[in-house]
This record gives sequence, structure tokens and C-alpha cells, in this order.
Amino acid sequence: MFKLLFRMAMFGLGMALLLDTVLPAIQETLHVDQHTSHSKTERDAMTNRSSKSTSYKLVLVGGQIHSCEVGYMAYTSVSDGEEVIVKASKIFHTCAQITTTDNSQVIYDYNFWRIFKAIVAGFFIACAFGWVRLDALGAFNTR
Repeated sequence: MFKLLFRMAMFGLGMALLLDTVLPAIQETLHVDQHTSHSKTERDAMTNRSSKSTSYKLVLVGGQIHSCEVGYMAYTSVSDGEEVIVKASKIFHTCAQITTTDNSQVIYDYNFWRIFKAIVAGFFIACAFGWVRLDALGAFNTR
């Protein structure tokens, strides 16, 4: 019973991701409300070195899209209150492109998001049909 529910969930998630890739992207004109960043320090057990990674997010107001994870260049190139045009996926609101309204400069562009989502969707659907089996150890066995 659990296996059937798991396969149904994998199929549903795969279809939602696939649908998100084929539907046209939404485009909204939004205002940057605030900038947030989060730093995380990780220690590598093999080399005993620590590494620090920072994620940057623009919080947006005025539409369906509430925030976008961006890189450092996009994070620093817009200021709070500035108006931007955001293109995002229709279902999961994955930010694909951010453009300034004053000079139409693209400040963030996630080029291959449709391809990545289609590959992940195909993997989930393949798992749902049993073409890729996940055993108890977490390894992948193909038929």
C-alpha cells in the first residue's frame, strides 16, 4: 500500500513539474521590498576546513511572486523600492529572469530552468512507472 502511494506521489509531482515547464511563464512588474541574505558555514570532515556559503534573496511586493533567490550581482544591482520586471514559472514561481524597468537591463537570468525541471520530472515519472527502482539502500537499479 505504501509503495502504491509513493508511486502516485512521484507521478503527481513529476506531472506538476512537467506542467510547470510547458506552461508559459508569467511576467509581473513588482517592487523590491527588501534584501535578505543567509550565510551558512560548513566544516568538511576529511580536510578539516570550513567553507562559508551565502544565499541572497530579493523580497518582492505587488504581485504573485513574493521572493527570488538570486546571485550576488543581482542582489547588489537593485535597491529597495526599485521597480523590476520578473518572469517566473506559473506553478512553482521559479524566478527565471529579473529586468530593471528604467533601462531594461537584465540583472538575473536562470537560463536552463525548463530543461532542469523536465529532467527531474522525467526521473520522478520513471520512478512512478517502475522504470527506475529505489531499493532499501537508496541505490538506483534500472530494469
